[in-house]
Amino acid sequence: MHILMVILILFLGISLVGDLMDDLSLWWGGGHYKMGIEALEEAKKETTPNQAEKYIEALEHFGQVNSTMDNHKEAVVKQKEAHLALGDFYFDQEQYKEALDNYSSIGATGKITKARERYVVKCATGTWVHTPAGEMWLRLVIDEGGTLAGYSAMPTSDDWGEPKKNTWKYTTAKYSDTGERWYGIEFDRYGGGLMWSDYAILITIIHLW
Repeated sequence: MHILMVILILFLGISLVGDLMDDLSLWWGGGHYKMGIEALEEAKKETTPNQAEKYIEALEHFGQVNSTMDNHKEAVVKQKEAHLALGDFYFDQEQYKEALDNYSSIGATGKITKARERYVVKCATGTWVHTPAGEMWLRLVIDEGGTLAGYSAMPTSDDWGEPKKNTWKYTTAKYSDTGERWYGIEFDRYGGGLMWSDYAILITIIHLW
């Protein structure tokens, strides 16, 4: 009789603990979902860098709502909304790598393509210099508007001299040996009737993926 009572008490105790855990899980998920919604709504009203912080806060809350909790499906939808909004915010701020990361996390194909191109262009533009010991030095100045200037000089020269002029464009292709896709920029190897093959080493550096 005593043994049966002990077993019954244990059974009831386990059941109560299980119910309590279920209640806590529902409360936990519902609470985070609600806080995520609030952060998301606040983010939409912001016009400063705090906007990104609010989107990130919303994502953190939605991420706490796992598949065993209420509002999980709704949280997944809101996560995508927050990632998309955060990506757009970063894109507007010309933080293209961060925008790309957020778009990629939700598979936003068109947005990914746009952010990737802008990221490549941002990384590629500027001045690239190759200064091997005892050889011709090369300098490539890439302008975001699609023009570039190539300079060459010996290490003993006092300046770079007059540049060659050319144009460039964003491009993507796959390596013939591995099939892996790369993204970068290209220019006419014979732009302006001049040979540009010497600058290939600089363009190789610009292949970012």
